[in-house]
Amino acid sequence: MNIGASGLSGYILVIDDNLVVRHVLARTLARAGYAVTTAENGRDAMTLFDRLRPALIITDLFMPEADGFDTIRGLRGICRDLPIIAISGALHGDDVDFLNLARLLGATEILQKPFAAAELLPIVAKCLERPRGDAADARDAGEPPAPPIAFQFVGAEDRPEKRQRMAGRLAALFADANRGHGQTAITRPNDRTH
Repeated sequence: MNIGASGLSGYILVIDDNLVVRHVLARTLARAGYAVTTAENGRDAMTLFDRLRPALIITDLFMPEADGFDTIRGLRGICRDLPIIAISGALHGDDVDFLNLARLLGATEILQKPFAAAELLPIVAKCLERPRGDAADARDAGEPPAPPIAFQFVGAEDRPEKRQRMAGRLAALFADANRGHGQTAITRPNDRTH
């Protein structure tokens, strides 16, 4: 679906597997003057990204085909400075804060569902106002790498098996996400368990 003006700042790509959410977000953004296109999963979004090169991505985190985490990592591999807003109604699972994990993987902003247009539109405007350069040029110009990513489990003291399983998964996610960017992934249990 493509709707809206011919773009205050280019296309906004909205990715969500829920048709109602896609429709409401697209209409809200179009009424604010943005050109919007939508995709129902990360796989379709990557195809649209290659064709449209949107100015902003808004992605849900849990979807079939390719979820928001994979989509964020894939987009960061192509364009390091593309603004990405991660949205989700799922806050925690296995002691992981999903929205903050999305931020660690490269989301520019995070927003918990449900949210109102009054919450979304200022974040969209802020993301589109950020200066963007060519990510390849920034790397070639000798820009220093971002600091290491650190993650701390919260409230997992009584479930060491879940903490261990998530530590392995997060280490793999971070290592893959940071490959080639000079970053090191660090996962560690809550300080109270040492």
